[in-house]
Amino acid sequence: IAVPESAVADAVRIRLGLGAGASFAIVNPGAAWPNKRWPPERFGRLAAALAGRHGLRSAITWGPGDEALAAAVAAASEGAAVVAPPTSIADLLVLSGAARLVVSGDTGPLHLAAALGTPVVALFGPTGFCLNAVVYGISFAIFRMVKDPAGEAATLRVTSAAPPRIWLPSASA
Repeated sequence: IAVPESAVADAVRIRLGLGAGASFAIVNPGAAWPNKRWPPERFGRLAAALAGRHGLRSAITWGPGDEALAAAVAAASEGAAVVAPPTSIADLLVLSGAARLVVSGDTGPLHLAAALGTPVVALFGPTGFCLNAVVYGISFAIFRMVKDPAGEAATLRVTSAAPPRIWLPSASA
């Protein structure tokens, strides 16, 4: 896939307080179907964990109508994530290619990142990952959101052969 030039990756690094070429993660909390969305507080905690455990700050991408959702994730991230600027599909390609990791539900941005070979953590809700997932290669983890017995918040269960921890390739990989 030919990735067009765009200043969006530099803009994201500036928002994150990172230097040119520094690594970052993308967190994409939106989805067209509400039942495909993981709670924003959990995305925020995940961003905080990526920063705390791996030194990897996150940019939160968002689509039409999802800016408040992205802001809620940022607010829950303990300062580890910032809301990305508005993006086009071409900008998402640039960001996905520049990111060290993309965490997303079963949405277009997830599939763009996977097509570029960026390591992904895929969160699937009611749709089966076998139906909607492409062959991601070795740098992937697939989780399924499962409602707790009381029908409250969704939890994650590993549903693939990938290890239940996030693997991040070295910055030089």
